[in-house]
Amino acid sequence: MIVAALALFVALSGTATAAKLVTGNQIARNAITGKHVRDHSLTPADFNGPLGGPVGPQGPAGPKGATGAKGDQGPKGDTGPQGPEGKQGPEGKQGIQGVPGRPGPTDTLRVVQPIDIPNTQNWSGSVTCPNDHPRVLGGGFNARNRDGNIDGRSKVTLSVSYPSDTHTWQIALHNDFWETVHGEVVAICGPA
Repeated sequence: MIVAALALFVALSGTATAAKLVTGNQIARNAITGKHVRDHSLTPADFNGPLGGPVGPQGPAGPKGATGAKGDQGPKGDTGPQGPEGKQGPEGKQGIQGVPGRPGPTDTLRVVQPIDIPNTQNWSGSVTCPNDHPRVLGGGFNARNRDGNIDGRSKVTLSVSYPSDTHTWQIALHNDFWETVHGEVVAICGPA
């Protein structure tokens, strides 16, 4: 019994001594494989150099994510430059025809009053339409020379020329000429 115990002691002591003496140089290459290593017993510090292999191919795209929340509105941008002038648009449609106007008078009467205006003098007066053509339509003044023809050389200032009522044309004149001016005050009259 004592011999057996001694033999066991020697055997155990010898194994411990052998474990202390074995180095990496004494282990043949590829002699220790994964089946000789306990799972999860090695750490990155136990290895020389990087542990990762080459980069693998890119994986497929993942599914589209959910729409994010709406962000705050940004500040207003600067006003841009004015754009070029656009093309002219098409011509518009013709408008509707207006209401026809009242027919003009066809039966008119020219009422004439001869006058003489001394040089540098004023003249004022009126011409009245007769009862058969009582409505005054217009009027004016014509200067005439000694032969009775209309004279455009006379210098007469017409200061007043208007209808003073529905049947009278009012005239006021000044002779700026160096001699007497002969002429006629005219009223154009129409039916009522």
